[in-house]
Amino acid sequence: MSYYDPAHDVDRLKIQAAIHQDIDDRALKRVLSRCNANHPLRVLDVGCGIGAVAATRFNSPRFSVVAIDTSASAINTARAVHSAANIEYRVADVHDFLSSTPFDIVWCAQFLQHVPEPQKTLEHLWRLTAPGGAIVCRNSDDGLDVTYPPVPEFQDVIDLTGQLPGASDRRIGRKLYNYLSSSLTPKPASIDISLETVSNLGKSPSQLEALFAVRHGFRLNAVRAATRTDPTLSATDHRLTEAYFLRGLEVGKSKFMDDPFTISFTVQVVATAFKTTTLPTGEGDQVGTHR
Repeated sequence: MSYYDPAHDVDRLKIQAAIHQDIDDRALKRVLSRCNANHPLRVLDVGCGIGAVAATRFNSPRFSVVAIDTSASAINTARAVHSAANIEYRVADVHDFLSSTPFDIVWCAQFLQHVPEPQKTLEHLWRLTAPGGAIVCRNSDDGLDVTYPPVPEFQDVIDLTGQLPGASDRRIGRKLYNYLSSSLTPKPASIDISLETVSNLGKSPSQLEALFAVRHGFRLNAVRAATRTDPTLSATDHRLTEAYFLRGLEVGKSKFMDDPFTISFTVQVVATAFKTTTLPTGEGDQVGTHR
């Protein structure tokens, strides 16, 4: 797992959930159009963090939700701030998570970049997915984060974030289709891919402030975490310091917020794999188990 801890990122995660609400609503609508709506749909929210997404997407009698995260402090926050009668928050590692009943929807928002072997994680989650159900994965991709005209110091910070020791996979968005199409057994009945663009255009100063925080607010924390673990990092690369990251972010934010001739956008990749309604003999006996 990466060094990332959602309990240290509470404010940004709340903003992130709000900014991506429309994207998730569209993805959920596509899933619901193909799911049986005659009973509460069982949902597994993987890497739920502080529960901001679970509470705003699934707080409805239509859903029965289990939301899991490895961070006990994040789960405590979720229970305190985002409790709901239909949502059960648990401290759990998804790789050890088992269920006697499969889930209609397995929801992974900004999660897969934090695991060391995302394909194996998806294989496990697929076994937790009910026949006729779906896995929904939403991830960003730093390679699809574009500012023009370019801001070299800012771009350097974006690129360096993915090179920090213990960093998450900052380019996983582009890999989701390949992972879902090549790793899952039985093969998905279909895979839906949606590319959702989020930009700085047409937004108020407060909206721009929030959007910049969501896209880049974690980067300074990332280099702080990395240098705490290895104080000698700057000896190998002088750019791996808090001061260098802070300067790059300040320059980028100035352009993002105040330059009317600068466009900055990123892409959220939403990949949904739908499971066939009929499984091979014995598949239903393997819910949540490792092969």
